[in-house]
Amino acid sequence: EKYTEFFSLIKIKFVCLNRKHKFGLIFLLKLKRVLKKFNPDCVHSHLSATFYTSLVTKKPIIHTIHADPILDLPRFMQLYLKKQINKHNDRIKFVSCSRMYSEKASEIYNTNVPYILNGIKLENNVKDYSYRDKEFDFLFVGRFSKEKNILFLIECFKEVLKLNSNLSLCICGIGDMERAISNFVKENELERNITIIVKPDNVMHYYNHSKIFCLFSLREGAPIVILEAMSVGMPILFSNVPGMSNYLKNDINGEAIDLSSSEKSAKIMFEMINNRKKTAVYSRNNYRDVLQFTIEKTASEYEEIMKKFYE
Repeated sequence: EKYTEFFSLIKIKFVCLNRKHKFGLIFLLKLKRVLKKFNPDCVHSHLSATFYTSLVTKKPIIHTIHADPILDLPRFMQLYLKKQINKHNDRIKFVSCSRMYSEKASEIYNTNVPYILNGIKLENNVKDYSYRDKEFDFLFVGRFSKEKNILFLIECFKEVLKLNSNLSLCICGIGDMERAISNFVKENELERNITIIVKPDNVMHYYNHSKIFCLFSLREGAPIVILEAMSVGMPILFSNVPGMSNYLKNDINGEAIDLSSSEKSAKIMFEMINNRKKTAVYSRNNYRDVLQFTIEKTASEYEEIMKKFYE
């Protein structure tokens, strides 16, 4: 109901297919009926949805790859879609959200895969970043999943507390690791310094009330949370993995941590939180650089891809 109400406000029809298993005839029939009912000009999907959609419709499909294309789909789906692309080059088009992943996907599927970076709406861009009146020192926003490396972030923060026991970390999100994260915080007796917010109603509140954004992921595609943090001028601590470089440059927008060492990463965290001059520079740079990544630009680039179906 929550999603239906939200999408109705922006005049988008929301239909939940309630897929309960990885593959099933009932799900395919539901998908086929929905596509037949709405008769879209084009289908935009990602992950395994592209494979299932290609089985039940001849409509043009845009498949967006959000991470490493090798991990994006099971091998048998990759082979099937590659065959379909070679056979019907004008029906399925792949798009990547990263330059590096674009090149990789082009090799896997033997076709040109352009890349389109994610963008966000910037109408709420608040240009008043300062250390005053901030509730939290460090902030994480994202899925509670292994890839986001949240336990490592907590390990790093634990080391930071040895240098200043009054610092705070806020962790916002939802996911399968919610219980593991909560237990880890309790086991290390960090409840006084770490706040966990599950399914925040207004996530921008936490961006606006935190000093430094942290994303120590093991892998990334084109993380929108980085753009959200940049839009309010937050300096960013990040892991130097593919995907981050779409938006961030070390020593320009923030600083890269060391995934191999919680001690070294903690030192970087502590130094940044205590260097007001440097964080002010990162903040100004992020206000400036985020203007390159608007939702309008992203939508325009996807529109150009869709037009190619009908040339």
